[in-house]
Amino acid sequence: MNNIKKIVFFDLDETLLTTDKHVTEENRKAIAEAVEAGNAAAICTGRSVEATLFVAEEAGMMREGCFLVNFQGGSIYDCGSRKVLSQEGIPLPEGRELVQRALDSGLYAQTYGEGGVLIPYECDISRRYCAICRENFRVFPSVEDIKEDLPKVIVINFDERERLDRFQAENAAFAGGKFESFFSNPWYLEYTKKGIDKGYGVRKLAEYLSVPVENTVAVGDERNDIPMICAAGVGAAMVNGHPEVKEAADYITSADNNHSGVAEVIHRFVL
Repeated sequence: MNNIKKIVFFDLDETLLTTDKHVTEENRKAIAEAVEAGNAAAICTGRSVEATLFVAEEAGMMREGCFLVNFQGGSIYDCGSRKVLSQEGIPLPEGRELVQRALDSGLYAQTYGEGGVLIPYECDISRRYCAICRENFRVFPSVEDIKEDLPKVIVINFDERERLDRFQAENAAFAGGKFESFFSNPWYLEYTKKGIDKGYGVRKLAEYLSVPVENTVAVGDERNDIPMICAAGVGAAMVNGHPEVKEAADYITSADNNHSGVAEVIHRFVL
């Protein structure tokens, strides 16, 4: 693609998606207007490509000029050509050790591979996660059955957030030189390869499309969106976003995720 004017990046949950996980008509129209005016649009999410494609379909983004930035910035997918352009993950030995540390702590941890989510065992957590993200899953009987670099690892606990905080703190020395570690919501403690976050995804796609980073716009709501918001030329926070996200942003929307806050950002900073 040539002569892209701007790129707009947006998170999914509580940003592009309504609380009941749909895309508003106003958001759909704004994305289409932005692309038809010579800009690019990109979903930037922690989800896998497969789990994001159905949202891209609903948003009218399975077309040239639209992209998916997945796994917190580690993967870029071109919706027009239906191809993964790049993917970087946690090296296999470190990833296996991280998963094992979580399991040894009595916590549930999952990663991704061929066939969808790789889970250590089927349970309420795995069923709830896969229902939310519409993901298929495959059980790995032991970490040795994970055979490829890990796109990311999520340690999940829906009931006891303090256990996730404690695991993160107790493993900080181990993780420090190997992983990025952050919460994408109160229940998901995520780990990616060192240097990989949503800000990396912004820079990577901008470089691929030969668009100056100052011509990028990003909008999100949660703390894992802060690198994306800070990397973009204009960083916007959803009015329903976390206070730390609002503090990092250049702009805070008037409309929340249920009232087309993404469209507001597109009309103000892209069109």
